[in-house]
Amino acid sequence: MTATTIQADAERVAAVNALRDLVAFLDARPEVPVPAEITAYVAAPEPYAADRAMALAARRMGAALRIAPDGTTSAVKAFGPVRLRVVQIKTDRAAVAVRRAS
Repeated sequence: MTATTIQADAERVAAVNALRDLVAFLDARPEVPVPAEITAYVAAPEPYAADRAMALAARRMGAALRIAPDGTTSAVKAFGPVRLRVVQIKTDRAAVAVRRAS
């Protein structure tokens, strides 16, 4: 197990725990609106690594991998009315998005 794998595992555990906290929060406060969609963005320093990660994520989700004309890839898994959407962001696009948000 590499340091990168350990960090990714820790980040995944933290994200799953945060989702559990969100569920508990929403469950305790019925007056708060419930999100209809959760989006996870996948970024990789090298486009082929991101492509492999997206293909693997789609397979594990049991979802079709969709490829847009601009090369953006995504996969969606529905859990009743809630959808988990995983979207690939290539590093050049991610850098532009970060610059625009600043």
